[in-house]
Amino acid sequence: YTLMGKYLVTFTARQDGSSVLAEGNKWKFFPSAALAWNLSRENFMSGLSQINQFKVRGSYGLTGNQAIQPYESLGQLTSVFTTQNGNVVTALRPSNLGNAELTWETTAQTDIGIDLGILDDQFTITLDYYKMITSDLLFDVELPGFIGVATQTRNIGEVENKGFEVAVGAKLMTNNQLNWSVSANLSLNRNKILKLAENN
Repeated sequence: YTLMGKYLVTFTARQDGSSVLAEGNKWKFFPSAALAWNLSRENFMSGLSQINQFKVRGSYGLTGNQAIQPYESLGQLTSVFTTQNGNVVTALRPSNLGNAELTWETTAQTDIGIDLGILDDQFTITLDYYKMITSDLLFDVELPGFIGVATQTRNIGEVENKGFEVAVGAKLMTNNQLNWSVSANLSLNRNKILKLAENN
């Protein structure tokens, strides 16, 4: 929704489902919202004719990940050969230790940015700061050998990513026969593990 070309609001609502997750956890709601203020349309900016675009924006939203193999939430058996009374017979052993609580991995992201255009966008600058926290990581946890199954998929741990992104552009030449523009960008990201299995 845009009001007077100055104020912009975006809202998105997603209800995502996945058959690979546990019963009762297959569906999850992922909303997001974004706000922007186009200051270049305000009256107090009218004296700065060199700046044709000056926008401040912010957003927050949730996204989900369910990138695991099918049936990870269910206990599974596989056939093996063994001997009984000197005869080879077929037997069953566990091949997967099910997890009835397996649910969505969720990422919450915050973004704050500025878009600046100077001299009819001859020079442009975009600045962004973001912070992402991913929780309930879908991770294979090693199990003790006596269980008979090497790993189990669980929702464990939390990871943080945050950083800055800067993009600068310039139109050096613009006419009917030749257009020449240059751009450069710089990004800085910091990744931090906040929590692992067993609350480590």
